[in-house]
Amino acid sequence: MKYDKRPFLSTKIQRLGNLLKATVHLLFRPLLLGPLLLGTFLLSACSTSGTTNQTIPIVHNAVITVAVPALPTNFNPNVPAGNNFLTQQIMDCLWPQIFSYGGDYQTSLDTAVISQAELISIDPEKIQYTIAPNAVWSDGTPITLSDFVFNWKAHIGIGFDLNSKPFQTIQQPGYSDIASIEPSQNNQSFTVTFIKPFADWESLFSNLVPAHIASKVGWNSGFTTVSPTVEVSAGPYLIGGYVPNQSLTLIENKKYNGAKPHISKIIFKVFSTSQAMLQAVQTNQAQLTIGQFNPITVANLNKSNTLNAETHKTFSAVMMTFNPSVAVFASSQLRQAISSLIDYNQLASDTEGLYNSGAYPLTNMIFVQNQSGYSNDAAGILQPNTAAFSQLLASVGLSYNPHGILIFNNQPVSFTLGYDSNDLMQSMAAANLQAQFRDAGIVVNLQSYPTSISEQSALQSGNFQMTIEKVTQNPSLSYTTASLTQDQFYDQQNGTWPMGTGVNPATVLKSTPQIASLIDQADSSLDTLKSQDLYQQADVLLWQSFLTVPLFEEPMTIVTSTLLQNVKFNPSIFGPFSSVTDWAVINQSALTTSS
Repeated sequence: MKYDKRPFLSTKIQRLGNLLKATVHLLFRPLLLGPLLLGTFLLSACSTSGTTNQTIPIVHNAVITVAVPALPTNFNPNVPAGNNFLTQQIMDCLWPQIFSYGGDYQTSLDTAVISQAELISIDPEKIQYTIAPNAVWSDGTPITLSDFVFNWKAHIGIGFDLNSKPFQTIQQPGYSDIASIEPSQNNQSFTVTFIKPFADWESLFSNLVPAHIASKVGWNSGFTTVSPTVEVSAGPYLIGGYVPNQSLTLIENKKYNGAKPHISKIIFKVFSTSQAMLQAVQTNQAQLTIGQFNPITVANLNKSNTLNAETHKTFSAVMMTFNPSVAVFASSQLRQAISSLIDYNQLASDTEGLYNSGAYPLTNMIFVQNQSGYSNDAAGILQPNTAAFSQLLASVGLSYNPHGILIFNNQPVSFTLGYDSNDLMQSMAAANLQAQFRDAGIVVNLQSYPTSISEQSALQSGNFQMTIEKVTQNPSLSYTTASLTQDQFYDQQNGTWPMGTGVNPATVLKSTPQIASLIDQADSSLDTLKSQDLYQQADVLLWQSFLTVPLFEEPMTIVTSTLLQNVKFNPSIFGPFSSVTDWAVINQSALTTSS
């Protein structure tokens, strides 16, 4: 159930008309997966003789195990401690995602909670939501307007959490642009009115927190207790069991109003290392895992008849960041000089390219390569430019000695490059960059951080010179660029499955008024092409500072048993669990030659 997001809209009226038509489409789209409920998949197999239908038997009440590196410490993805990829995958199964992004960059409405959402006015912008009949939390409490109002106020800090503590929240734009949320006469519908237009209104109310629970246990830290009476569900699953530091079990939520899942139980089981996670799937202790694995290992997995291993690009970008508070990097000329020495094509080939041939450097800080609006804003620096480097060095008083070593005031110059050693792509990029800089006569010492949390701590404290980090863009561009217009930066408790929040404010620091103005205009424009152009103008300005240099899009590998079907990779924060109700396990013993 999708809204058409193709970038051909050029006026606000065109966008309005498109959204209204899409609402009608949501109401009348036919159900396509009915046969699955009968215990078989109805597949269309293309052949030279035409299209044939085949039925594949599936296991009723199937149980699968997912190998994970750890379990969440906070199950609310709206707060810093819960804002990570693993927590999001679990809560995809429990809490409503009013609109979620699929692997095709399109949005889907959660019709089990909101049966209809439409733009009904553009001046002022108004969105009308209709709560689905029988939409309830797993404890039987109806989903009402109070849930949406509570989440809105928590995100913008109206009132206080328990013990008069301020609400904590991740940077998520749009909520502060809301003027009011008003009910209709029958309280089944409500209207959100905006102070100023907000183009990415579909990004609002993801991870809808149950107000009747949060008001008792607390928004900030109330969801650290793992219990089906605390993390109540309005999704296809609910918590059925928990063993601290070992496993979390999800079982079917019988009160869920949407499509019933084909898998009755999902067990998230902890395997402490990436190698152990992979081995668990290889030995059928688990049927799915997601992570970064050695490219040779992934290639060998693809030869297996019992496993599927697919590596995809994600919204995560590997970037190199300079600390301008360090005296030597206060000069934008030196930052540009060092950036001009990197062979970006070779770096992409030696990292991402080991999994997917034809890997290209990332040349945009706001868009990823598959997004409409992406353009190359790094023209002229993708190939090493030693002439430009020498000119820039001279401008900041650096030069080479007769041995080809970079010196300043007759002393050799060396730099420190930090990276998260728990991140395979960062580790590979660090080693490659060290070698490239060494070839240019620059000594770079590597500093490994044991976790992404310790790396973020160093970034926030300013205790670094250069660093390689993972920064995750977002399909909603206003979310990606939130750090450029908001001053507050929250620590991301990333863990091994990290998921950050766009252009890193710790590195961009306080953006120029011009960048902030362009971002604000883009966020407010209901004209898709105009907003893309404004974001693009902002990206060009970001490149001029050379504070952060994007390197390549980080790949991620998903490994599944061949008997586990319909697991669709999703590059956004919603991940593959956003389509968990489509998953099914093939009944191998019931397979016939024809199927």
